[in-house]
Amino acid sequence: MNPGSGMNPGTEMNPDTEMNPDTGMNPGKRTISSFKPIPSLAFMPFGVYGVKWSFDTEDNKAYIFYDNVCAYFDYANYKILSLSTIAGMFPVLKNTVFEDGIDFVLRLPRGKEVCIVKGFKFVRLDYDSKQFTRTIGSMTEFFAKRH
Repeated sequence: MNPGSGMNPGTEMNPDTEMNPDTGMNPGKRTISSFKPIPSLAFMPFGVYGVKWSFDTEDNKAYIFYDNVCAYFDYANYKILSLSTIAGMFPVLKNTVFEDGIDFVLRLPRGKEVCIVKGFKFVRLDYDSKQFTRTIGSMTEFFAKRH
């Protein structure tokens, strides 16, 4: 099969409906290098190393993280609205295991709540008020209560 050909010989591949047999990419999927560069991130850890974790908020805005750096980003306009350490962005996380970096963040389906994980510790907080909705706990406690 020739590069760029569709699933049927003699036809062009439609990237919206077919998997590309040459790259193995699914319909609608793009590699990170295919996205438009974001100039406001170029000279920051995000521009050099990328984004480790992020969560979407409202109005085309997101919090993005790399190590202990956090930015509040308007991705519709490609602008950083605020840049700080994690503890600077979320003061409630100062002097906690989370201030030097996180392992995972997940926006929860209700309200403006996220779950942040580092090692065996987790916390839930409201990203708008920047206050805990549940105090720091251990993952073993969390899963033990689910049984």
